[in-house]
Amino acid sequence: MAASPTVLFTQADSEFQTIQDVVAAVQADPGKYIYGSSGPGAITHLTTVAAFSGLGVIDDMKHLPFQGSGPALQAMAAGTIQFFGDTELLMTRGDFRPLVVFNNERLESMPDVPTAAEVGIAAPLNELYLWGGLFAPADLDPAITETLSTACETAINSDGFQEFAAQTSTVLNYRNAADFDAFYRAQYEANSALIEAAGL
Repeated sequence: MAASPTVLFTQADSEFQTIQDVVAAVQADPGKYIYGSSGPGAITHLTTVAAFSGLGVIDDMKHLPFQGSGPALQAMAAGTIQFFGDTELLMTRGDFRPLVVFNNERLESMPDVPTAAEVGIAAPLNELYLWGGLFAPADLDPAITETLSTACETAINSDGFQEFAAQTSTVLNYRNAADFDAFYRAQYEANSALIEAAGL
């Protein structure tokens, strides 16, 4: 039903204007810079791992996990950590500068922010979403599956759902049952690669 891409960001007044600035700084001073997360294995952790592993500098950085995004963002405001990753909704709640978006194309709301693929982060690390969908038993009657899939599409296209999405910066991305099955399996494989890269 929805798939909101994650974004790597830093403080708006940070010295880092681009992700290339970040890579250069990390390479020049290994061990100095810290990225935070809302906890090991959380989507926030996987976003930073995807970015810094994909750019080849993760071994030169430190990870500081927190108990939730709130404490992590407070730490970034205080200068304890320099980088964090989450959805656009959370990023827009503070004074932050986006560096990379983990989507297959640039976001309309942030047209100047490059995609992960554009900055050299290769698949499967280049797309990462906080997504939501509906599952049913594998042996469900195909006719019932089709009925439920169509009902989901109708709900997503409704004014109420569209309004909710706009208010919460949720990126709606309806997929029918077959397309969602393919998406889910691809995400499973991609996240498995991230979890391995994170050492979890």
